[in-house]
Amino acid sequence: PAYLSDQHELSLPPLLLVNAFTVDHLKRLWVGAENGGLYQFSMRRSALNFDILMDVGLTNELAGLALPETLKHYTTVLKDYDGFFWLTSEVGLVKYDPQLQRMVEVYPLPASPQHNVVQIELFAEQLFLVDQKQGLLIFDIGEKRWRSPPSNRSFFAQENLRLALNDDLIWVADEHNAVAIDEFFNLVKQLPLEQSANLTDLRPLFVSSEQRQQTLHVDFVSPLAPDPTQVQYRYRLFDIMDEWQYTTRPLQPITFERLPADTYELHIQASTNGAKWGPKYQQQFVIEGPWWQSTWAIAGYILLSIALALLGVAWLRRLHQHQRQQQQLNQSLSQAVQCSGDQFWDWQIQDHELTRYNIWSDCPDFPVDGIRNGFICNTNIHPNDLERVQQCINPLVNGAATHFETSYRIKNNDKWLWVMDRGQVSESTETGIPIRIQGALTDISGMINSEERLNMLALSLTNISDGICIFDRFFRKREVNKAYESITGYQREQALDQPFVLAAYDQEFTDQIKRSVFKEGSWRGELSDIRADGSEFLMELTLDTVNNENGEIELIVASFSDITERRDTENELRRLSNTDSLTGLPNRSYFQVSHSNLVRKKIPHALLVFDLDDFKKINDSIGHEVGDELLCRVAERLTDIGRRQDTLYRLGGDEFGLLVEDSTDINTISLLASQINNEIAQPYEIQQHEVVIGSSIGIVFYPHDASTSQELLQKADTAMYHAKQRGGNCYQFFSQSMNENAIRRLHIEHELRSAIRDNRVEVFYQPKIEVVSQHIAGIEALARIRREDGTIMSPADFIPLAEETGLIVPLSEQVLRRACRDMKEFLKLPGSPRHVAINLSARQFLTSSLAFQVESILADEQMHPRHIEFEITEGMVMSDPERAITMLENLADMGVQLALDDFGTGYSSLAYLKRFPLHTLKIDKAFVDDISTDDKDRNMVASIVAMAHNLGLKVVAEGVESKTQLEILKTLRCEFIQGFYFSEPMQADDFIRYIEQHQTATTL
Repeated sequence: PAYLSDQHELSLPPLLLVNAFTVDHLKRLWVGAENGGLYQFSMRRSALNFDILMDVGLTNELAGLALPETLKHYTTVLKDYDGFFWLTSEVGLVKYDPQLQRMVEVYPLPASPQHNVVQIELFAEQLFLVDQKQGLLIFDIGEKRWRSPPSNRSFFAQENLRLALNDDLIWVADEHNAVAIDEFFNLVKQLPLEQSANLTDLRPLFVSSEQRQQTLHVDFVSPLAPDPTQVQYRYRLFDIMDEWQYTTRPLQPITFERLPADTYELHIQASTNGAKWGPKYQQQFVIEGPWWQSTWAIAGYILLSIALALLGVAWLRRLHQHQRQQQQLNQSLSQAVQCSGDQFWDWQIQDHELTRYNIWSDCPDFPVDGIRNGFICNTNIHPNDLERVQQCINPLVNGAATHFETSYRIKNNDKWLWVMDRGQVSESTETGIPIRIQGALTDISGMINSEERLNMLALSLTNISDGICIFDRFFRKREVNKAYESITGYQREQALDQPFVLAAYDQEFTDQIKRSVFKEGSWRGELSDIRADGSEFLMELTLDTVNNENGEIELIVASFSDITERRDTENELRRLSNTDSLTGLPNRSYFQVSHSNLVRKKIPHALLVFDLDDFKKINDSIGHEVGDELLCRVAERLTDIGRRQDTLYRLGGDEFGLLVEDSTDINTISLLASQINNEIAQPYEIQQHEVVIGSSIGIVFYPHDASTSQELLQKADTAMYHAKQRGGNCYQFFSQSMNENAIRRLHIEHELRSAIRDNRVEVFYQPKIEVVSQHIAGIEALARIRREDGTIMSPADFIPLAEETGLIVPLSEQVLRRACRDMKEFLKLPGSPRHVAINLSARQFLTSSLAFQVESILADEQMHPRHIEFEITEGMVMSDPERAITMLENLADMGVQLALDDFGTGYSSLAYLKRFPLHTLKIDKAFVDDISTDDKDRNMVASIVAMAHNLGLKVVAEGVESKTQLEILKTLRCEFIQGFYFSEPMQADDFIRYIEQHQTATTL
């Protein structure tokens, strides 16, 4: 259509079924569509489009999508805030995803199968639909279900409904009534649209306005009125209109022109009969006048007048300002000269006058060249540069040149300063003879240093030991250094322009390296390459890209070094690190790797761990050289035992290991273990010594005994330990009971170490009773360990373990110190013992500084030696009698008493026994137990007592538990007894009470 004085071509939606259009009195085009409602095309200041059901933008957007056939005949459409389309068609309510271009949800319309939805609106996450037959339908997007309309829907009819959004409400209206619903789905307003007393039926009143300078345009309408075309309006603009103005034309715009600048208030009312008017609508407007009447314009006029008045004054000051500017210019030039760092000079040739500006403080002297300044004899220019400087300046003086530029060195504080000297003829005579030359000196020392640095870097890259090859971005060689030539054998001329090739690898591998360089910017690795003479070498290669200022790859720099010799050395070191240097067998480190691989691959195998019985004695008696030779001989003998795939290892010291792969047969392994024992047991002739030695073997199977390398080795050691306990020179298969015993030993050792570390070793005391007087003659200090649960650990459990692990030394020291402290308390009591007996361990007895340690402890605890008695066993003194005599004499000289404990259980030589400085002999409990029933034991005890008396020794009988035993010992003239008959071992507090009770009993 032609309207608005122009021709317009409208692009309507392709699926829009237009059945009517018109142009109203405001020259707005209205288009009615059978399936799309009412559309309006108008100028920007048109009235509110209260009846639009579908806009052109949405239909145009849908036209560009591939809609399925079921959606092409939609009746209404709406786009939600998430960008999804909601359409109504014959299939119901459809949610359409424009990104995926497919239907994502379909909800059939409720009730009647025949539907014709004419309007859809989105409000508060609810879709409100108007159906010509069903009336109002509401769909909850969040809960994805149809909701029932408000309870009083009977307030409006179900036909000819329409919807309107206003602020935070949605209005549902028919021809007579309207209902407002809020976002919580509550009915907040109910309005009859017929004539009423308060005329609220004409709300909401929609008003649109536009201001242009002094003109105000207003459109207004009541869309919910029963018949908007029959509504009358009146309006009044305060304070311009004194009376109401009326209009009956629907959608009539109002224009107020040439309004003076002020604030106005517009009142509008609507009526259906012209008698009773609805609620008043009011809105304020601020009208601004033309710009030439504005406050700013008036202020501008005033300012312009002032400016003209001041113009004359300004002109008078112009001369003064010009002079001031000239001075400022001179100052600026002076500052520029100073900031430049250059030294300027002005040479008046005829007057022989040289003027300098911005003289350097750190180099105040001007170059003495003999032409501009001074005499050559006093020159400060470098001798190698002076002649060149004069050759540059003379042509300017003669008029043969107009400028010069040269660099040279001048002396400055015993250093040479590089300067750039430039000059130009600035004034000449009419004949061309220069009379004035101006120039500048520039310090270029930093530049020269940078150039020297670049030269130094270039020289370094040329002469470094690593090969350097520079490629262009196409991997063509552009430059190489000397090391490249020496490493590869190719001369520079042969290498240039050649592509990057690795002769030892295929082209695919080379291309892969190139791609990695382009992607990552670098590549590093070890490669083999071929020299010019055909020999192969190993190199460590690094490729790095060099990018230009735009981030593009300009060059690729390759640096490499020949690591062939280093790799050979590393392989040799690796071999040495995995090989025992003495026997040449694989060492423990190599064993751990190999064994772990077998376990990781789950290969069944047997592990035999064995060592040489009493090997330490050979080292101590014959010497370590013989011991080392013996280990080598053993390794040689065992190398040929077993299969080729079985491997023998030296695990350390005299311990070896044999891995038997793919075999867990007990008979086979037993036969192999017997061969090892027999082979090792054969005599060895070493340095004129015949050496005979046995071996103890522990055997475990994978996966039967353990699942890890560490557990297998640990259990093999446990089995070997049990083989040694059986007497050695045998083999032992691991069993679970061994593991339990080993765990128990570890637990006991942990508790023992913890008790010693935390000083929790307790000392119990058992009295020694004098037979005749029944007095307490002495006590024996016995170590006890209390477990965490409060129970006492048996000495039979921890004493042997303490001897084996060496913990007996700190344990005995704590016992001695505690016994000294308790003894000082006992001595304060009447009837107290006069000495306390403490057991010396074999490990302590072998310590050469034993006497010094004992003396130091007694001094620390302030205990006199006469109150201390040390008990030693036969085995300790008879293993090395001469040394034992020396040790015992050192202790006896201190003043302590000495007792021979457990006499009769070992071997004692009477010849040595009489030489030992002993005071007491203790008969072992094994002889006392059956003294009342066995004549042999009674005669043995009688003999021991008689012998001890003949040697001048007192006798103590241990383990006395009955009165019969006491009486027999009394008849045998045994002086002292010790045992449960009188008392069990007890703590210090209990023993103090025992002393008091015993003293009372003996006194009575």
